[in-house]
Formats: sequence, C-alpha cells, structure tokens
Amino acid sequence: MSGRRWSWLWLGGLLAIALAPAGLLTATLAGQCAAQCRFAEVEGYWWRGAADIYLQSGRPDRGWRGLGRLRWQARWFGLHLTLGSGRADLAGDWSGLQLAIDHLRLPAGSLFAHIGHGLPQDGWGGDLTAGATRLTIPWNFSTASGQGEIVWRQAQTSLLENFPLGEFRLAWTLPVDGHGQGRLKGDAQPVAVDGEVALNPFHFNGQVQLAPAAAPLKKYLDLIGQPAGENAYRITLPRPSSG
Repeated sequence: MSGRRWSWLWLGGLLAIALAPAGLLTATLAGQCAAQCRFAEVEGYWWRGAADIYLQSGRPDRGWRGLGRLRWQARWFGLHLTLGSGRADLAGDWSGLQLAIDHLRLPAGSLFAHIGHGLPQDGWGGDLTAGATRLTIPWNFSTASGQGEIVWRQAQTSLLENFPLGEFRLAWTLPVDGHGQGRLKGDAQPVAVDGEVALNPFHFNGQVQLAPAAAPLKKYLDLIGQPAGENAYRITLPRPSSG
C-alpha cells in the first residue's frame, strides 16, 4: 500500500474519532450506571457536548427525575463535566484515574434506593450534595480510595410522615482496603444525629436526639431504636437480627 493511501487512511481514522457523536459517550455512561440513568437531547461530539440527564428515583416503577443539562469537555488526559453549579474532573496520572467532584447535587432517593440500609427503597426526600470529593481509581480498576463529604438538605422520609428533619452531613473516607467509613452528624433542629457509618457493607450505629418540636417522631423511634435518655435513642441499621 502506497504512502499516500496510508496517509488518507490515517486522516480518515482521525476524522472518524474527532467526529464521533456524543451519543457514543452517553450510551457508554448509561450502560455503566446499571439502567439507573438516561440521556435525552444529546448534542455535540464525544469530546465536547451536552445532554439532559435523568435519574431513576426510588423503585423502577417510580419514574425518572430530571437533573438538568450535563455538559462535558475533553482535556489533556482528562474530561471536565458540569451539571448545574456542580462540576467533576476526571484525569489520569501514574497512580490511576483521579476523580474530583465539587458541589454536585442529586435527589436523595437516587442514592438511598440502592444501598443496603434495611429500610424501604422509596419515600426519601431532599437533595444530596457532594462537596469536595476526591477518588483514585487504580489502572487495574481494583479498589478505589478517597475521601469526601455529602450533605443531605431538606431531609425527609415517608417512614417518618415526611416530617422535616433538617440537614445532615456525612464525612467519609475510603481506604485502599475498600472498607469505607464515615461520621454522620446533624446538629440542627429538630433532629440531632451523631453516629458512625460503615459503607461496604452499609452499617450505622449512633444516637438521635429529638427537640420538643419533633415529638411526633417518638412513636417511630420507639420501634427502631433503643431509649438512651430523655428524647434520645440509640439507632443501629440494619437492625440486628432477632435470631
């Protein structure tokens, strides 16, 4: 094959890569999120584009929630994404893929529906915001490591009659052994929480203190917790087996 023909083949290959549609990227992302996300109004290319993103909230028959317009831009050995006021940056170095997340917001139900807390999957209200989050994913895609913070604002759950619970913060770490852990705190009225969280598998052990305004919640905490003082309860999730 002549050199000129090789040149044309190289040029054609580069053009095909450069002009690959954004749908190739969104289809890959949709396949990686276990059918929990969808994309619509996709435009642009794999290296720079935008799409509306929808996330399943709660059980599969509960419909989809629009999160807004996702935009992405390829960078040198990396990818920059924005969603609303939040952003994420994915880059590579000698240790693996580096993921940095700042102020990305998701509906609470999209997360609580899929972790093994031993409680119903649906009926979770409010929004979760990932603060300064840093993750390292090794090139062999073994156990990731990192740390970050998640804030649950306007917290509600149908388990507690959608009573306004306030705001909670989870500061977490994920060591290289894969057994993530964190501390959950909620100091605001009407519910104060302080406890330890294991992430894999999920486990919570802590104390809940009710303000007088939260008296309607006592009947529920009497069922899932152990009294630990006036309007205070010790909570363990998942609940220990009765044997």
